[in-house]
Amino acid sequence: MRLEDVTAIVLCGGAGSRLGAPDKTLVPVLGTPLVRHTVDALAPQVGGIVLSCGREVEPYASLGHPVVSDVDPGNGPLGGIASALPTVESDWILVHPGDTPFPDPGLVARLGPTADSRGVAVPRTGAQRQHLVMLLSRAMAEELAAYYESGGRAVREWLDEYEVEGVDMSDVSDSFFNVNTPADLAEAEERLAKR
Repeated sequence: MRLEDVTAIVLCGGAGSRLGAPDKTLVPVLGTPLVRHTVDALAPQVGGIVLSCGREVEPYASLGHPVVSDVDPGNGPLGGIASALPTVESDWILVHPGDTPFPDPGLVARLGPTADSRGVAVPRTGAQRQHLVMLLSRAMAEELAAYYESGGRAVREWLDEYEVEGVDMSDVSDSFFNVNTPADLAEAEERLAKR
């Protein structure tokens, strides 16, 4: 799987009510929007990035990547994936939350072999499947979009249908840390400041 064959869909639809902001991924972390840290970490692993947002497109335009607004706002991550998919031309799609700013540098490489053989791969840390981080073939991404169009709303349930168990990435479990609360934000700033 070549880098240029993978496009990342970064999900930016989460509300930031616990952080006092309408868009969680735009909350500043050390003076930079949270999603910028995510995007900068993913960029070396993919050929392109599309930002899928649930609200206003304009605040994301300065990040330098194509931005897609949810066709059906409020329908969660699946709605964001389905809305962004028509803009993606690559053979492979990496889905990643925008509020998870520390993706492992080897994420795509580690998911690649399973994705090649099964069409979809997700990381697992211990018994927990990180279901909003996925590497999918074009065909499986279309299947996921069809599932959404037929009324499906839970990524977890779609993965269960395909019996996707997950690629063990317990050794880098910290890379799946996501920001939801002021305490999480403080921890993210502390981790970034140490880099």
